[in-house]
Amino acid sequence: MTPSPAAPVAPATPATPATPAHWAEIKALFDAVADLPTAERETLISNAGLAAAALAELQSLLAHHDQAQSFLAQPASDTLAGAAAHIGQRLGAWEIVRAIGAGGMGEVFEARRADGSYTGRAAIKLLKRGMDSAAVLQRFALERQALARLSHPHIARLLDAGASADGLPYFVLEYVDGAPLDQSVQTLSVRARLDLFLQLADAVAYAHRNLLVHRDLKPSNVLVDRDGQVKLLDFGIAKALDPMEGPGNHDSHTVGGQRPFTPNYASPEQVRGESMTTATDIYSLGVLLYQMLTGTRPTGRNATTPAEAARSVLEDAPTKPSRLSPQEALDPEWLQTRKKLEGDLDNILLKALEKTTERRYPSVDALAADVRAYLNGYAVSARAPGAGYLLSKFVARHRIAVASAALGLTALALGLAAALWQWQQAETARTAEAQRFAQVRTQANRLLFDYHDAILLLPGSTPLVARLLTDAREYLASLSNQAHNDAALLRELGVAHRRLGDLYTSSGRPSLGDVKQSLSQQQTAVALLTRAQALQPKNDDGRYQLALAQAALADTLKEQSDAQAALPLYEASRGQLDALAAQDPKNVAYRIEQVRAQLRLSDLYSSGAGASLGQAANASNAGSFLAQAGTLLEPLRRDFADDLDVAALYATTQNARYLAFAREGRWQDGLALLDALQPVFAQLQARAPDNTLHARDAAVNSLSRGTALTQLGRHAEAREAARDGLTRMQSIAAADPANRNAGRDVAKLQMDVANASLQLDDSAEALTHITPAVLTLEALAKADSADRRVAGLLALAQAAQAQALAARPPSPAQEAAVRQHADRALSVATALARSAPTDPSGVRAVALVHQQLAVTWQTKGRGPQSCQHWRAARDTWQQLKDSARLRPGDIPRLEAASQETSRCDKV
Repeated sequence: MTPSPAAPVAPATPATPATPAHWAEIKALFDAVADLPTAERETLISNAGLAAAALAELQSLLAHHDQAQSFLAQPASDTLAGAAAHIGQRLGAWEIVRAIGAGGMGEVFEARRADGSYTGRAAIKLLKRGMDSAAVLQRFALERQALARLSHPHIARLLDAGASADGLPYFVLEYVDGAPLDQSVQTLSVRARLDLFLQLADAVAYAHRNLLVHRDLKPSNVLVDRDGQVKLLDFGIAKALDPMEGPGNHDSHTVGGQRPFTPNYASPEQVRGESMTTATDIYSLGVLLYQMLTGTRPTGRNATTPAEAARSVLEDAPTKPSRLSPQEALDPEWLQTRKKLEGDLDNILLKALEKTTERRYPSVDALAADVRAYLNGYAVSARAPGAGYLLSKFVARHRIAVASAALGLTALALGLAAALWQWQQAETARTAEAQRFAQVRTQANRLLFDYHDAILLLPGSTPLVARLLTDAREYLASLSNQAHNDAALLRELGVAHRRLGDLYTSSGRPSLGDVKQSLSQQQTAVALLTRAQALQPKNDDGRYQLALAQAALADTLKEQSDAQAALPLYEASRGQLDALAAQDPKNVAYRIEQVRAQLRLSDLYSSGAGASLGQAANASNAGSFLAQAGTLLEPLRRDFADDLDVAALYATTQNARYLAFAREGRWQDGLALLDALQPVFAQLQARAPDNTLHARDAAVNSLSRGTALTQLGRHAEAREAARDGLTRMQSIAAADPANRNAGRDVAKLQMDVANASLQLDDSAEALTHITPAVLTLEALAKADSADRRVAGLLALAQAAQAQALAARPPSPAQEAAVRQHADRALSVATALARSAPTDPSGVRAVALVHQQLAVTWQTKGRGPQSCQHWRAARDTWQQLKDSARLRPGDIPRLEAASQETSRCDKV
């Protein structure tokens, strides 16, 4: 196990960053005082009258200088003699065999298991004699604590720990027979180097999920073993990312008032001595990836001192990797490698190496997602997605699926531009004008129908679909003033607006997530298609397109709790589809949408929005429409047994039956139905592996299974089901970062894993999942405040985070964090309930939040606060029951809240 070299240190107290203009003054003073005795040095510095920021920078550079001088002044023979004295020493069950090296705080040895229980090798890190000050002991203990929290295949495992006979602490680590990262990649291909980097990124992301920042990522702390497996070492200066940590605790992991780091791999904020977050590790990962791909560092390549390296980190812009000269890059195959870095890899690296934290990747997972996207031919987020870029990436990924579309895309783009220009130039020639009009319209319809349909459900298609639809709409709109009474043109425009509306918010399909924009597009679509139908009332395709647009608009209105407006649209859509299916029973599209019309009405009457329609009839209506959907589906399956869309519709209908069971509290029946659906989803995915809708449905099936298992008290199985769904959904989200629905679904599954973990008293895993879920939902809520589904999930996620934090060791900071998340949960739920008083889903969210907070405060032994929430939960559930809006499946929750309230009243 290779040790990390001694790490320089920087001032712990954050200060306003020194500007580049200060550097000449700082460097001159550094050169003047660096070699002076301490007293003279301090006098000169005091008399210089530096600003606080410049003074902090100078002290940082002097700290580097002093530590380097101290190291060089120590005779090598002293170090070797001290290490040799430990050979043969027993430390617990281990016997030291040989010295491996020395780090800043301790010495590292290879050891063998000596107690006879088994044969094994290990690496022992033993604190150096003379380094056992209170501060260093604290740092050594922190490293041990950090390692004890981590169990990951790419992080060296902590095996044992203790103290030597003379009182020096040690810990025993997994022995890694490997070489440093920079040496290990020299003969590898670019793809192989990126695969190694993804292993490292996975380890760092895992540490972040366990609330630790490494803060000293460098090649010597990353070994690659003989099997090509990365092992991350040395958490000696790791910082806890405790969500309960107060603002006054940011210096708790410093040594002697100084923060250690390695200048060549440190972030700008680390050099300045500012507070560090996960962004610090992201920058260091960027440096490592840069070095892995080029053989050199992005800045400070000619630096000969820590001070020069630190200055370069702050001042010098990283050189774009592909622009390095053969003399600068240390890759013997550089001319070939450089071509592979141009474009995406350049942009990925420069984004990770941004000087300001806000411009870097928001997480290690986001950085890794871009690397995976590059490897798989997807678009990366690190560049502005122009149409040509997105298109080239998409066609490269799906050569077979879009072969016919790809053949014409280049010609199409050129043809559109030429056609529009030529049409404008030909206004004086009526014949030529008609020809250009037809040409532009033909090209736009290719975008709208052929290409859109070919790629809609392929992974990563959301940005490209949005661009194709927008372009098609604009081309058609450019013609609309010339054809007020052209029913076909109005119909084409209506379809473009409807499909754009679907893309902004379509439950279950890829979505850009903007409810207001969706509503606007769908209202326009219905208006245009209604006009077209008035001009050609017997046009079957017009009737069909209008029915689809009415249903899409009704879906959005339902999600906004406006059932009164949604119902007539659903009824009109159903009427048109019933008539079309009866008229042409061989048209599978008509019959599929006929079944979906029944399912939509069933869902409306069973939803919270449907409560405003009259609760007494809702359950009956919901069941009636669901039964009718089943009745229509059976002959459809017989007539079109091999149709993939019909098979998918069967799965959708069965899922609707599960939801009906769930509302009634029939969880065992629901689970049996979900289990029976698993081979159906497997078959769908086998037949259409690139169809993201089938992949999402399979993930949702796992989510639903987790919910049912939770209600049945089978929490370990519930967690496994939720984990399976999460893995599936994360793949969808990673392939299509623009799809906000996928981000919301990932957050929901993270919540389910967290809640199952809480039931299993595993608050550590709960926090690992609930923390990113809250962050995702907060971002989605900020981006689209009108999305009620996101608001409801956010309220419950905040409550779950409060409960997970409550299970941690008590402290004033913990108490404050629990209260903060609890208050936020209630605030969001209450606002949701008030925004749509007739929709019981908001009131239900309030009841669920109170119930979870009651358990939270009960966990902390805070009886009065717990009882307060139990009473509020009981009263809210009772309010739903009194208004005949309580779901049968929620009756056990009302009963539990009532029992707990009775217990509270007796105390």
